[in-house]
Amino acid sequence: MAKYDIIIHTMDENRKMLIVDDEKAMCDILHDIFSRRGFDVTIATSGFHALTLIKTEPFYVILLDIRMPDLDGYEVLKEMARLNIKPHVIMITAFDDCDTRKTFSKLGAYGFVSKPVNFKEIRADRKIAQIILERNHEK
Repeated sequence: MAKYDIIIHTMDENRKMLIVDDEKAMCDILHDIFSRRGFDVTIATSGFHALTLIKTEPFYVILLDIRMPDLDGYEVLKEMARLNIKPHVIMITAFDDCDTRKTFSKLGAYGFVSKPVNFKEIRADRKIAQIILERNHEK
């Protein structure tokens, strides 16, 4: 089993985060950032793997890359909407424009992070900070 296939189980669903990106280096960095903030982080390196996890594990927040080779973020988000699975979803995209934001927002995306990711900015992102505040308030 690869290190990316490990599922972390916890009783506190508000601490569960799924990071979905086909770039392993990106996953490692985001894992480090958010595990330091107290999240139990699970990694999926494909859309198919993400859907398998999403169907079996409750995640409070999902960072979801839009462009992936097997099943893209749009299809993952669309399937989540069909299944009525509604975590906080933040899209990761290299193609950040108004139409993309509208399309994904209609499917339930909560926020957007542009690539290349500025990791100092992601630590200070207002949407992510709001999710963390909400999570801490619900404890």
